[in-house]
Amino acid sequence: MSNQSGRYKPKLERFRRTGKRSHLLYYLPVFNAVSGERMGVLADLSLGGLLIVGHQRQAIGEQLRVRIEGEKGSRLAGEIGLTVDAEVRWSAQDVNPSYFATGMRFLNIDEQMQQHIEEILHRLGHGGD
Repeated sequence: MSNQSGRYKPKLERFRRTGKRSHLLYYLPVFNAVSGERMGVLADLSLGGLLIVGHQRQAIGEQLRVRIEGEKGSRLAGEIGLTVDAEVRWSAQDVNPSYFATGMRFLNIDEQMQQHIEEILHRLGHGGD
């Protein structure tokens, strides 16, 4: 579902993010850190969570350890790396019906991890904005 500006808007208002989201210039791969399965690509990132777009719907309430990394062979390879626990808050068919968008909330984020996420946002060219 998209609003008049064409941006994706989840149907479930009760799961609305409260932190500022950064739209990314790079769509980094996101993996299930336990199984190694590629879940999709990172579409948005904030200090509170992330939005991924992938081929499968994720189960709401599921808690996962996810890993975000720069594509091998890209200038971001080795520069971007984050492994974090997250909870699926919503998952719905994307604007492109071949994909699903999934909003996830970070769990157990300490100050050091929050600084690491801020550094990733800065490296991606957003400075945390």
